[in-house]
Amino acid sequence: MQHSPTYPDRPLSKQKQLIGQWGEQCVAVHYQHEGYVSIARNWRHQRAEIDLIVHQPGQQLLVLIEVKVVGHHRDHPAAKSRQFRRIAKAGTAYLYMHGLNWEIRIDLALVQNSKGKSHVIVHQGFWEGWG
Repeated sequence: MQHSPTYPDRPLSKQKQLIGQWGEQCVAVHYQHEGYVSIARNWRHQRAEIDLIVHQPGQQLLVLIEVKVVGHHRDHPAAKSRQFRRIAKAGTAYLYMHGLNWEIRIDLALVQNSKGKSHVIVHQGFWEGWG
């Protein structure tokens, strides 16, 4: 059973797990079409989980992606600074563990389902609050 990355002792419902996995798959395909290579999914470090980690061949840039599934254009999921700080620290740990001296970019990817079709909206460099 999967647990919430924010509240590790709180299990996610099966429906939320499936919706999250669907959203992550949509975003992974979107980035692949843009020429990125998927490195990891649901990578965990301490209390953080990175939904998707990708990079573009030929660049020394690790892209950490937070995926949010939204229902309507006016839906704006909560994007908490604390969560993105955890993601940034986890990304730094990933680089260290793999001996990489790359830059990090954190993207927010919103996935909307409209009339049975998915629509991915990517906000590149969404969070830059390193300080």
